[in-house]
Amino acid sequence: LRSACEIADEQRAMLKAAGVAPPYVLVGHSLGGLYQYVYARRYPEEVAALVLLDATHPHHWATMQQEAPAMAAVVKGARLLFRSVLAREFDDQAVCLDSLPSAPALQIPVRFLARGEFPVTERGDFEAMVKRLQRDWLASTGAKNVEVVRGAGHYLHKDKPDEVARVIKEVAREVGLSAVGTR
Repeated sequence: LRSACEIADEQRAMLKAAGVAPPYVLVGHSLGGLYQYVYARRYPEEVAALVLLDATHPHHWATMQQEAPAMAAVVKGARLLFRSVLAREFDDQAVCLDSLPSAPALQIPVRFLARGEFPVTERGDFEAMVKRLQRDWLASTGAKNVEVVRGAGHYLHKDKPDEVARVIKEVAREVGLSAVGTR
């Protein structure tokens, strides 16, 4: 069983074991974005900046059950296919998230990139919920705005890799990092 907190701890240990010293510019997509956010909350002194790519909001599942019940039913059905360990990992994220220090926003540069396109199956209540939660990220992270990547779906790093790379390079320059792993 691994919560987002345990994943952040594992990532920290792996970075140390690899000899990669902070500060870090963390980049995460979808659930990985949530994990990077958790890392930044748990170890703020080690994180120089954060880039979130259509990141899963901390309250995504609870909100989906309330605001997009049809999509929640689809996810519940898909969970039957999960191994029990994966289902518990999915459910136990709230325990970790509730344990994080509560602060109004991260005190580092944060960029939040969001998809510009939703497939037909995600339009309606689910799309409205995702867009609202994207705006909610601004308060918890301190990002200035939601940067919609036109022509990109949820996998915006695959759909628009040059745009994603440009933003990561901008953030790295902003915090004084010239290349991955160097200052």
